[in-house]
Amino acid sequence: MADDDITYSEDEEYGKKKEVLSIKQIILKHIDRLSKYTFGGEQQPVLLDNGQVLERVDRREVVCGAIQFLSALLKPKYDAAMLEEDKKFNEAVKRLEKHLADASIWFSIELKMKTIKGTAQFRTKKSEELIKFYRSNQIIEIHKYAPYYEYFVTKKYNMYIELFTQLNYLLEREGILGAVEDYEE
Repeated sequence: MADDDITYSEDEEYGKKKEVLSIKQIILKHIDRLSKYTFGGEQQPVLLDNGQVLERVDRREVVCGAIQFLSALLKPKYDAAMLEEDKKFNEAVKRLEKHLADASIWFSIELKMKTIKGTAQFRTKKSEELIKFYRSNQIIEIHKYAPYYEYFVTKKYNMYIELFTQLNYLLEREGILGAVEDYEE
């Protein structure tokens, strides 16, 4: 077995047989699964027997996680250009997450202020106390139904798609995949 070979087994075959795959094959399988999932169509909510509606996971979040995993697989192969792209990407994600936190705090406060009675001055003071409380305790309520959340997920997804593009350039520059004609599922 070569140094870059990894023992890998499919979930449904776990414990039955082991297949030895190279890093190239693992990357190609991962990209294949990512593509199938991305273009697999919409998942509809499911109505359970007890009447509850089970919402499906947002595909964009899953795709972001899969691209992050691919990035982790390729990190040892990063060249100078990819290291710079990775640094810019991580800084952009941190900024986006800070914007999400700020928007979440303001949205939470706006919801709470609807229940607080009193003068404008009292409400302003209460609002400031809530902001301080949320920030000092690092409490962030994410409201997936709020308008800012859709913006956040869309922006994050687009950032990860750009990272995926940069990872593909890395694969080409470094010749990591070599000839891919021999890839079989």
